[in-house]
Amino acid sequence: MAHWGTTVRTPEITAAQAKVAISTEVQNQGGASASVLVETRVLDRAGRLVNTAQARGSIAAGASNTFTTEVVVPRPHLWSIDDPYLYVATTRVSVVEGTGAPIAADGVDTPFGVRTIEFTPDLGFLLNGKKVPLRGVCLHHDLGALGAAAFDRGIERQLQIMKSMGVNAIRTSHNPPAPALLDFADRMGFVVMDEVFDEWKQNKTRFGYGQFFDEWSERDVRDFVRRDRNHASVIMWSIGNEIPEQRNAQSGEAMAARLASFVTAEDPTRPISAGMNNPTQALDTGFAKPLQLFGVNYNLAVYDRVKTFKSFASETSSNYSSRDEYNLVLKDGAVTIQNQLNNQCTSYDLDFPRWGNTADAQFQAMQKAPWIAGEFVWTGLDYIGEPTPFNWPNRSSSFGIVDLAGFPKDRYYLYQSQWQPEKPMVHILPHWNWPDEFRGKAIPVWAYTNADSVELVLNGKSLGVRKRSDVPEFHLTWQVPYEPGTLLATATKGGKVVAQDRIETTGPATRLELVADRTNIRSDGQDLSFVTVRVLDARGRLVRSDARHQIRFELRGGGAIAGVDDGDPTNHEPFKGPTPDRAIHNAFHGLALAIVKGGRTATVVTLRATADGLTPAEIQIRVR
Repeated sequence: MAHWGTTVRTPEITAAQAKVAISTEVQNQGGASASVLVETRVLDRAGRLVNTAQARGSIAAGASNTFTTEVVVPRPHLWSIDDPYLYVATTRVSVVEGTGAPIAADGVDTPFGVRTIEFTPDLGFLLNGKKVPLRGVCLHHDLGALGAAAFDRGIERQLQIMKSMGVNAIRTSHNPPAPALLDFADRMGFVVMDEVFDEWKQNKTRFGYGQFFDEWSERDVRDFVRRDRNHASVIMWSIGNEIPEQRNAQSGEAMAARLASFVTAEDPTRPISAGMNNPTQALDTGFAKPLQLFGVNYNLAVYDRVKTFKSFASETSSNYSSRDEYNLVLKDGAVTIQNQLNNQCTSYDLDFPRWGNTADAQFQAMQKAPWIAGEFVWTGLDYIGEPTPFNWPNRSSSFGIVDLAGFPKDRYYLYQSQWQPEKPMVHILPHWNWPDEFRGKAIPVWAYTNADSVELVLNGKSLGVRKRSDVPEFHLTWQVPYEPGTLLATATKGGKVVAQDRIETTGPATRLELVADRTNIRSDGQDLSFVTVRVLDARGRLVRSDARHQIRFELRGGGAIAGVDDGDPTNHEPFKGPTPDRAIHNAFHGLALAIVKGGRTATVVTLRATADGLTPAEIQIRVR
């Protein structure tokens, strides 16, 4: 069977049945012609046989043939974001010699979903005939402290964090993703904008892809589509991001048409798009003409112009923020927010680059343009490099809704409030540990919620009720004279309390706590446990304000510390320790991360964390 030579499509889907067409390219690498039997069995999620089909034929020596079989799936269980049901097509190729039994030669198992996708100019994206707003994020390829290594568990964890925020769509910016990302998207219920290039012939950097474009672009595009075309999660192909040829009337349209033709030849079932940061020029030069989907990067004012197109917001916002950095300073006797301070961006989510906008502005624009199918926020998680708005000494981005270590910033709760309306929530900021000179000074307190209203109480005294319907912003605000104690936010919907959040003035740090996302991992040398370090006070509360203690890690019993981090974009400490069993890393606002990798043998490993002046902590992880 040819590499990536199996294609599974569902050309006809009704409630009664789905026709599944499986095409298989078979190569004869022998010196004589061969008679071939191709058999496909479709299995349901439980492994039960649904139906089977066969095709027979001969292949000349050194040649290849494509065999197509059709399998009927009665009463198909549709794949969707909420119910990502997968079937498996098991295809087996055998050689038939005379009257003897077929001799097995090759085989492949192909998971697939039965679903319909459609984009319309007025309703946006339809999945199985139902409108689904794209609540998406752009994701870079790196896994934080793990770098560019594609650990399956690291990819899965990132997607789990995004899912918990309400994300239903991923843009693979700006490269073909690790295959595992699409496998997880299929199983977890994400739709994907699958993207191949960040540049074509015209380089953005000195050693960019342009030097390879003429020789390699056709093969790279075809391989990209052939590899990923059986994934239920993939709903569109993107042939480029912010391609400079958008502005080139002489070559832009022809180059876009050429690449689009390669995509269509390999998969005619999904629309082709691109992320365009010069959308008006892309229209004027003809660059966008070969595209079936119009992707707008930023440029909110363009939404009206593309009203008659099938369109979506392919890249949005670009808010800056650093986790738990609020940048509150006293100026002329009053507390003010400084957007950028000490190479950190305020977590009030007020800061953005010249090309971007706040999340609030984006939500407002989307409400006014219901024909836009949805958005992909820049970015879901921080990533290594591109430390805008700063340069060195910052080492990683500030765009993420979640920091480099996987810890949510405050903006995570803003998106959760808008993208998970069915799960009541409220989140307040900032933390409540401020110096004595702030006493009596008004501190801006924000609340994100999907409830109708929120009441804020400081040390038992109500500071008033705020209603979402009274403000155009997507957060509620109070000016609170600072005094140490407890701030309690109570969210109400339909007259009933549905959620609460509290922030407290904590005592000094006294001890460490270790919390593992998984305490059982596999002994395959790849599985990971992500262990969060929490710096706590005597009452077990997280000390968020200034807890930057240096944490020393020791792993006993085997395995390795695969990476350490704290999410601080200015931290230059290595992501790995000097030896596999030891590492050192600071905490950032009371949190740090250690990533434990199992060894090749079954055992129990113990991770110990110590810091000067704090009670140490240990946790055991079983490697099976």
